[in-house]
Amino acid sequence: LAYLRRCQLSVSLRKIEFRREILLAILKVGLPTATQMVVVVNTAYLLVTGMLNQFGTSVSAASGVGLQINTFAGMPCWAIGQAVTAMVGQCIGAGEIKRARKVVKIGLLLNISVTLVVVIGVQIFAEQLILLFGSTSAEVINDGVYYLRVCCGVNSLIYAVMYTLDSFAIGVGAANIAMLNALLDAVIVRLPVSWLLAFTFDIGFPGIYYGQALSPILPAIVGFFYFQSKGWERKTLIQKKS
Repeated sequence: LAYLRRCQLSVSLRKIEFRREILLAILKVGLPTATQMVVVVNTAYLLVTGMLNQFGTSVSAASGVGLQINTFAGMPCWAIGQAVTAMVGQCIGAGEIKRARKVVKIGLLLNISVTLVVVIGVQIFAEQLILLFGSTSAEVINDGVYYLRVCCGVNSLIYAVMYTLDSFAIGVGAANIAMLNALLDAVIVRLPVSWLLAFTFDIGFPGIYYGQALSPILPAIVGFFYFQSKGWERKTLIQKKS
């Protein structure tokens, strides 16, 4: 605002006003997205951590380190997703439906390619990455490497697809689709499957890793079908005044 006021003489802070339809549109996108990230995703990770803590300090420590590495490895994926959201939003606002589809397809290809490079790097240097966190216990190192083998592998490519399609949904104003996918990922798949594999089928902590690895498959399928549908092409957040 200060920059605009200084460089654009026509801008007056006194003329700034809240428009109800725009405020509601922002909330319509923002609230589901906030729910997705703060409530669903973080709560699910907290509960998964609680499950892992039952298998001792080495598993807990290894999983913590593995999660930090996995989170760092996911940053390019999230950055591309944010770009897809912005570009799709711009295309929808301009009425460029074909261009929006092209943005998503290129975004998918780019995200999968970048994620593949990151995954290959993590798989090759898994042990060295664990050692960067000061882990000296052989058990922690082995468990950490096992975490990365399972949770930062092929599933990361599926997650890249899921996140790109979720970003597309947010870009067209269908943040409820992204929130639904977060629920499918975290609550419907990750938590129950992790619990069943780890405790009901008595696989132990690897079952929790596999539960996390399987979680993005269903949301990716839902996102793909939404992208293939025609409903989003007619979606508008703000009605134009006649």
